[in-house]
Amino acid sequence: MSIYNNVWPQVRLEEITTDLQSGFAQSPNETNQGIPQLRTNNVSAEGNLDLSDLIRVALPASEQDKYLLQKGDIIFNNTNSVEWVGKTAYFDLEEEFVFSNHMTRIRVDESIVNARFLARYLHYLWKKGFSRSRSKQWVNQAAIDQSILALFKIPLPPLGEQQRIVEFLQQAEILRELRVVAKEKLKTVYRSLFYYHFGSGMPTKQYPITIKLKDLLDEPLVYGYSPSEIHDIPSGTPVFTLSAITDQGLNETQIKYTPESDYVGKGDDLKKDDILITRSNTSELVGKVARYRGKPSPVIYPDLMIRINLKNPQDSPYVENYLRSDAMTALIQRKARGTSGSMKKISQGDIKEFAILWPPEAARQAFSREVELIDQQLETLSISLKQLETLFQSLLTCAFTGQLTEQWREKHAGEMQGLEERAVRSHIDLERERKKRRQEQQLQWREAGEPRVELLAQLSDDQRELLQVLLSNEQMYATVAMLRESVKQESHSMRENLRVLRDTGLAQEVVRTSRSGGRELVYVSLYRRLLASDLVKEADIARLERETLL
Repeated sequence: MSIYNNVWPQVRLEEITTDLQSGFAQSPNETNQGIPQLRTNNVSAEGNLDLSDLIRVALPASEQDKYLLQKGDIIFNNTNSVEWVGKTAYFDLEEEFVFSNHMTRIRVDESIVNARFLARYLHYLWKKGFSRSRSKQWVNQAAIDQSILALFKIPLPPLGEQQRIVEFLQQAEILRELRVVAKEKLKTVYRSLFYYHFGSGMPTKQYPITIKLKDLLDEPLVYGYSPSEIHDIPSGTPVFTLSAITDQGLNETQIKYTPESDYVGKGDDLKKDDILITRSNTSELVGKVARYRGKPSPVIYPDLMIRINLKNPQDSPYVENYLRSDAMTALIQRKARGTSGSMKKISQGDIKEFAILWPPEAARQAFSREVELIDQQLETLSISLKQLETLFQSLLTCAFTGQLTEQWREKHAGEMQGLEERAVRSHIDLERERKKRRQEQQLQWREAGEPRVELLAQLSDDQRELLQVLLSNEQMYATVAMLRESVKQESHSMRENLRVLRDTGLAQEVVRTSRSGGRELVYVSLYRRLLASDLVKEADIARLERETLL
């Protein structure tokens, strides 16, 4: 189905926004103190903010107005892998946040567009694959710069209808989130159930017997395989990521893919009810276990996981949960070792010598039957969530093509006509103001002898930012070091951007000599904005060349 509609007018994004601003690149400081910075991982696949993994950066007070987020902003992911570029979320927090250079902050004209509506629509474009089709792509990366983003076409219902659509979608989102929460809570029952039957996992008078894990194995322990090339595009052979093993078991959605041509038949020997254990991870995550329930199939598990294949698959639910017990968690923490302060390892030799509490078969099987009931409920919830997700995507399509609010629009026809008339007047006023700003901008270029506005559309965001600094530079000439005080770009990138500005005739480069430390002669490049006199010189040179030829 087309992403466009014939119900509402289409406008360019730049016509309904007041600001498009890319963030800045900065590594987290060692103490992780400062202002939290939103990055690509902080926008979820559902179009929500995900604050589970935040970094903090230092930001000078002079830069805070430029990069601080405020409630009502929209965060657009401008650079990522091809599959993820274009994710969008609405920022609704009161706390101070900044954003990275891979994100674009969008601020809207609230007299024309509802920010939540726009955020939902931009994320919908990502879901439909539109953002990917508009991105510039290179090896494993894709980007949508501001000049492209500004031209995205946006449906523009009257504000009242936008709000109605937002309310519909929020209600559907709440229902979806409740189902997800229910599924996650159900997963926590496994641990409580084990504790109810067997306590912490230590031998007791009731269950005094233990058995070595190696005596329960049908096949030797084996490492997985990590393909050299993996990607997010759902084609090829699926590969579990290390994050697939969670405290509550296996998250089958945490997968990437490897091309069929790279598949060598390793790490794909998983059988239903095999157990996976992480042999290397952080001290908190090493030794995590999860039972494989047969999906997806086939699937590769990475070499940082070890496969446990039992003689009796019916014991798999019990062994999985025992390896997750308090007793085993403490043992794994003692056994894990490594020179790194954060990464720890546990060996095959350690794992096969694990002493497993071994209750009578009747007790183990009774526990496994209860686990199976929970498994069935989880499967039912998973199917329900998939159906709900399909319904939600259909709802989005109906929302942004006018079908969702068709009856509501008919009911409020008179009111909508008045709103549309006011919207048209507002749009005319807005367009008049934008035209005035464009004319003012062109005056800056006419100082250089001719208007060069058409070149702006072909510049990257970083190049445009550099050019603006040169235009406002009162000292006329600036070195790369001086420019870095105003622009957060790496030196090599800045030099390349300055070269582009110079070659396109938008900036002037002058090279002078200097003595380094009073001894070595060095050449220093200085840059300034183009002046009318520069073009006069070009005209003089051209005239002299013609005269010489004559």
